[in-house]
Parts: sequence; structure tokens; C-alpha cells
Amino acid sequence: MKVAIDARELEGQRTGVGRYLHEILCAWSGDAAARRHEFVLCSSDAVNTDAYRGLNLSVQVASGRGLLWEQLTLPGMLRGLQPDV
Repeated sequence: MKVAIDARELEGQRTGVGRYLHEILCAWSGDAAARRHEFVLCSSDAVNTDAYRGLNLSVQVASGRGLLWEQLTLPGMLRGLQPDV
């Protein structure tokens, strides 16, 4: 299964949602069932993925910021990626 994730909260200093997402990805990295899936981190900037090495993971970056990125850029990325989730 291909899982696309809005990973903007992993950029820079992680707070709230970013910390939570980071911890979920770390937990999935150690889970054999999760490693069978493909994860795509969608972001507007580079994302450090060193902590998630156990996952079948890729990062898609498209420039932009804020609401416009979320409402215009991300949907286009998702159409191209055709994720299951």
C-alpha cells in the first residue's frame, strides 16, 4: 500500500503535530508490517529521514508555503503519486 503523508511539520523545529508524526514514523520503522508499505513524505522543503531508515520511504518536495501549498500544490502532488491512503 502506498501512503502519502503531508510532512511539512517535520521541517525545521518540530512542535506538536511534527513531534507526533516523527514518533509515529519512528515506531513504524521498527514494525515489520509497516515496512511492507511504501510511504511518501510530501513537503515544501527537505525532510531529514535518518530516523526512519527501516521504512520504504521517499520524499517529494514542491516549493511553496502555507495555505496555497496545502490547497493547490499538495493536491497536484497527490494526483501524480496516486497513493492508496
